[in-house]
Amino acid sequence: MVKSLDNMMDSLTEVAAPGTVELTFTETGTYTIFMEAAEEEPTVKLNVRLFSKTTGVFVPVEPVTTMLFYIWDDRRATAVKEFRIEQPGAYALDVSFSASPRQVPATLTIGHSWAERFSDIFVTGGTGLLVWMTVAGVVAAIPFIRKQPTDAHPSTAAAIPHAETATTEPSGADSLHLLRFHGSGGELFGIFVVNVLLTLLTLGVYSFWAKVKTRQYLWGQTEFAGDRFSFHGTGRELLIGWLKAVALFGGLVIITRMLLPTFWDNPNADAAGQILLAGGFVILLPLAIIGSMRYRLSRTSWRGIRFNFQGGYRELLGIMLRSFLLTGLTLGLYLPYYQTNLRRFLAGHSRFGSASFTFDSEAGGLLGRYVLALLLTLPTLGLIWLWYLAFQRRYYWDHTSFAGARFHCTVTGGGLLGLYAVNLAMIVASLGLALPWATVRTRRYEMENLVLQGPVDIENITQRAQTATPTGEELSGFLDVDALPG
Repeated sequence: MVKSLDNMMDSLTEVAAPGTVELTFTETGTYTIFMEAAEEEPTVKLNVRLFSKTTGVFVPVEPVTTMLFYIWDDRRATAVKEFRIEQPGAYALDVSFSASPRQVPATLTIGHSWAERFSDIFVTGGTGLLVWMTVAGVVAAIPFIRKQPTDAHPSTAAAIPHAETATTEPSGADSLHLLRFHGSGGELFGIFVVNVLLTLLTLGVYSFWAKVKTRQYLWGQTEFAGDRFSFHGTGRELLIGWLKAVALFGGLVIITRMLLPTFWDNPNADAAGQILLAGGFVILLPLAIIGSMRYRLSRTSWRGIRFNFQGGYRELLGIMLRSFLLTGLTLGLYLPYYQTNLRRFLAGHSRFGSASFTFDSEAGGLLGRYVLALLLTLPTLGLIWLWYLAFQRRYYWDHTSFAGARFHCTVTGGGLLGLYAVNLAMIVASLGLALPWATVRTRRYEMENLVLQGPVDIENITQRAQTATPTGEELSGFLDVDALPG
């Protein structure tokens, strides 16, 4: 990079100004005129005329459109003009200044395709540097990536040989309950095509029914202990929920960004509106998360028994307010604590009929891997976060229990990298048509790497009724939040 920059500086053509000079341009393209000056020298207006000695035609010289400069040893200059040579040959360059009370002499330098060459040098050199840092970072991270959490349970791979003898009913401490996904990309593609067409024909109105159709298929193709799940939501529910969410969120925006500045004649009205909008967002966020969890679980069933969610708004609001404050004070280092506390709240208040889910992890279990991921983000071009995401999922599920049995997850960073890379390639190559196949691949991978170990007395689980509306579900879409991280 330094050698290339030296060559660029050596290739500059120097011109004394004011004055007239004859130049020969051997290459076509864009040329940039720089003005070298010391910091204490006054700024002056530069007038430049350029014409061909062969044809007498003037070449347009315009102010620069891109901010360019160089500082090299004791030389410093700023780009002031640019022009384009279409035909090589001899040209006359006349330079003058509009300065009062006298003209100020200066040194001009002219560089060919300066912006492109400068960009190429740094892209090439920066790419080489990032490749070297990536290799060094991956080598340094191998011991951490390969290391499994100390409290991990036996892997699913080790347990799979016993799967054929595992029963769907409780049979002791070694009971293994598997999750399977039976869907296919072709079947989902048929649903996908119909959904897209009807959504376009109805100007988006059918999108709510499309979401329900997709969930019904995905839920219905997911099997646990020999039986499949069901989704009981309706498009009409989601449409009504969306209208309520529009009224709630839209009303907040109208009040804080339009009505307040209009009716409050104060210079601080706009700032006050922004503060109120941010405060409203903080208040709506836990409402969206709880509403989304409550709706999705209440519309999901297995063996005729529905899930439900019993979490309270005040408790989650307290968690989020405390977490936002501490995350800001720690410059983001508190984020894994917040995510773990949120997981504990959501999992701990989720039910399947009369049976409960529990989450028994300490909040700081992710901090070490989170800091490592931050340090290796640049050397690995961000790929380290796939390994962090895999560790986070294993950590969350391995600390989640249901009715006395414990979940176990075997997702790996390499597995996620392969999954996402193939999915992205399929979607890009097919211009989005392969999205159903990518969805099926993701769902199948998640199910194949998650099991429930231990005895579960399914027969004694009874139904608990719960009323839930889809307003929170649609509000979560407005605020772009996912209810259950990991």
